[in-house]
Amino acid sequence: MAKQSVNIGVEGNDGTGDSIRESFRKANENFTELYAVFGQGGQISFRSLSDVPDQLGAYKVPQSNAVGDEILMKSIVGGQGITVDSLQADEIKISNTGTIISTDSTPSLGGPLNAANQGIANPDISTAAVLALNVAHGTSFTLDDLVITRGYSDARYLRSAGGPGASGQVRLRTEPASANSYTFTIEAFSGGNVVATGHGFEVNSNGIAYKYNSTGTDATGLSSGTTYYLRFVTVDQVSLHPSEEEAQNNDDSTRVRISVPAGSGSGLQTMFDAAYDNVLAGNWISTEALPRESVVRRDGDTMTGALYLHDHPGAHAGATPQSPYAYSLITQNKEYVADEVMAW
Repeated sequence: MAKQSVNIGVEGNDGTGDSIRESFRKANENFTELYAVFGQGGQISFRSLSDVPDQLGAYKVPQSNAVGDEILMKSIVGGQGITVDSLQADEIKISNTGTIISTDSTPSLGGPLNAANQGIANPDISTAAVLALNVAHGTSFTLDDLVITRGYSDARYLRSAGGPGASGQVRLRTEPASANSYTFTIEAFSGGNVVATGHGFEVNSNGIAYKYNSTGTDATGLSSGTTYYLRFVTVDQVSLHPSEEEAQNNDDSTRVRISVPAGSGSGLQTMFDAAYDNVLAGNWISTEALPRESVVRRDGDTMTGALYLHDHPGAHAGATPQSPYAYSLITQNKEYVADEVMAW
């Protein structure tokens, strides 16, 4: 309450100024506040202090200003992971909800995580999980960035010690029906990269060698019959590099890439596996391991097809099947040779 002054009027008993009753009321209230200030009885309202706002506001606490010459009324507001409950009559409860990961919609580690010899299980390894992760955190992760489970790994990758069954066993694929899978069509160029929807490559394919070919004009920076090295970008795009080392270089600032302009080239543009050799029999690539059913055992075996030798022996070396005394390079058994000798 501010100090109350007694209005004494203009002249005595002229009817102006405060009445005797009103004058003593003001004097009493003034003295009541004085006694309250000095602790001699009575009471004074907090809002009556000159440095305190007239209105305190709901659920606010007093705090001095930066200079320290005025009282301000402020609300306590919780930040991320903090809630404030001011509704109780005798307490203000401040709770930390951030330590409960299950209640945090966008949890993120602030440092290395020590599992302390405890199991961590049940991660979602899917495109939907990557999308949810990127939406929540504003990131651009891909499936290759997700942590995988042991079961996921066992189902997709060969073990160095072999697979199920006999110790050291590594099971290989059977011969493909055709070599078509070694070629993919370039649909377009985007951002300098090759666009090929569902190309099937993954990060572990980085550095694989493919040859470019065009039935029309070559795309800018590319030459038909030349080998380039691929790097996974997205499920629908790969980038081209001049060497295997550059395709496997994980430093974005130093990696050398062949950037092909959009709309470049004409005709049907394709890439085919440089490791495929159409001179070799079968539909495998030249550098892959073959299954037991398709190879000859050194210790002895039974063949299901003809065996072609490198050349004719002796004086017939280099002769073609049309030359005199030159026969097919197919190996023959003892009975066939005996019959031929008798025919001579």
